[in-house]
Amino acid sequence: MIWQGPVFAILMHIFAYIFNAILLVMLEKKRVIHSRVYMFNMIVSEIFMNFTQNILVEFPYFFTQDPAFYSFEIVKFVEIFSQMAYQSKFFMATLMAVNRLWVVLKPIGSDAFSSERLKLYMTIGWLVLFFRQMIIIIPNDCYFKMDLVQFQVSAVCEDKEKHALRMRINSMISYFIHIFLPWVSVFMNILVFIFIKLRKMKSQVRRKSGERTLVINSLVVSLLLTANYLYNYFYSMFKPLISQQSHELQSAFSFFNLYGCSCFNFVVYFLLDPTNRQKVINTVTNKKETNLSRTITTVI
Repeated sequence: MIWQGPVFAILMHIFAYIFNAILLVMLEKKRVIHSRVYMFNMIVSEIFMNFTQNILVEFPYFFTQDPAFYSFEIVKFVEIFSQMAYQSKFFMATLMAVNRLWVVLKPIGSDAFSSERLKLYMTIGWLVLFFRQMIIIIPNDCYFKMDLVQFQVSAVCEDKEKHALRMRINSMISYFIHIFLPWVSVFMNILVFIFIKLRKMKSQVRRKSGERTLVINSLVVSLLLTANYLYNYFYSMFKPLISQQSHELQSAFSFFNLYGCSCFNFVVYFLLDPTNRQKVINTVTNKKETNLSRTITTVI
C-alpha cells in the first residue's frame, strides 16, 4: 500500500522542496514585500523539517530497524533541528498575530515590527527553541524517539525516575508550544477583526471581508498545527482500541498525521492566501505582475 512504501514520502518531500524553491524565487525577485522575513524563516523551517524527516523517519523505516538508532549522538544532533523546525511554526504564527494586532492598535509611528526588529525576534526565537531541546538532549540517556508504527515522536529517558522532573517540565513546555500558542494566535486575530470593525474605517465592507477570512484562515492553521499533538493525546487515550486494528490501518493514519505539516507552507501561502497564490502562479509562469489592491488575508 502507498503509505507503506517510499512512494508517498518521496512525493511529499519532492513537492515540499519544489514549492519552497518557488517561494525562494519569489523572495529573490522581490515579489513579496510585507512578509519577507516571515516567509524566509518559514521556508527555512520547512526545508529543515523535510530534510530531517528523510534522516529520522524514512531512513530507519525503510533501511534499518536498529533499536538504538535514535540514541546515536549524530541522530540526537539531527533531532535538535527537526524539533526546532517543527516548533518554529508555532512561534512564527503567534508572532505574526501579535504583529497584526500591534499594527491595528498603533498603525503609525512605530517600528516595533520593522524588518530589522523582526530579524532580531526571529533570531531570539530560534535560540530559545535550540536551548529548549537541551532539556531532553543533554542527558546521555535521554533522546527523542520515533515510533515507526504510530509515527509519533516522544521524549525518552532510560532512567525514568532520575529524570522524572525533567520529563514533567518537557511535557509542560510541549503543551505550551503545541496547544497554547496556536489558540492564542486565533484569539489575537479575532481581536484584530473586532478592533477594525469597531473603528468603522473607510472601505469597511472590503476590510471586514478580508479580516473575516483572516480569522477563518488562522483557525485552519491552528487546527493543522495542533493536529499532531491532539492525535498523540487521543491515541494514548484509545490505545487499547486502536492497537486491535490492522497494522496497515494504524500505519496509514499515523503516516498521514506525521506528514500533515510537511507541506505546511503550501497550505499557508497557496491554498489560504489568494494574493500569494497569484504570485506563485506568476512566478511559475514567469508572468509579470499587475498592481492589485490587497486585502489582509495572509495567515503567516
